[in-house]
Amino acid sequence: EKKEKKEDKEKKDGKGQITKQASTSSLTSEKSFADLDHRKLFKDGQKHLTPPVADATRAFYESLLAENPDSKIAIRFCVEYGVCGMEEHKKLLKRYNALKEKGAFSVSVQIKKALEKQASKGAKLGKDKKDKKDGKDGGKENKENGKDKKDK
Repeated sequence: EKKEKKEDKEKKDGKGQITKQASTSSLTSEKSFADLDHRKLFKDGQKHLTPPVADATRAFYESLLAENPDSKIAIRFCVEYGVCGMEEHKKLLKRYNALKEKGAFSVSVQIKKALEKQASKGAKLGKDKKDKKDGKDGGKENKENGKDKKDK
């Protein structure tokens, strides 16, 4: 019985060694995953993996870019996902960086512009309302004068 127990322990130890070998092989496989990291293949400005050609979103943005080359959202998608070829990607990257510097993709800059635009409209409307009130009063006088002419 003691011999059988020793043999069982040896078998268990043998299995333990096999699992240790498997864990070391997983370390080597992790290294191979690092070699297969697709981020090394990214183009300039690309942030995400390139979607497959059959992806509906990719097809939408490619067709949008073909129809409207000035589309901000199409330029952004094509650059950030690396959809286009290298030559076209470089052209789009220049336009993307120019738009980015202007703040076309920044929500805070867009809000700031909208508030400035609203404030300038408010200032103009305030002046226009005063002018309209003066014009309306003059218009009433003209109408009264017209009535007077008809009455006479």
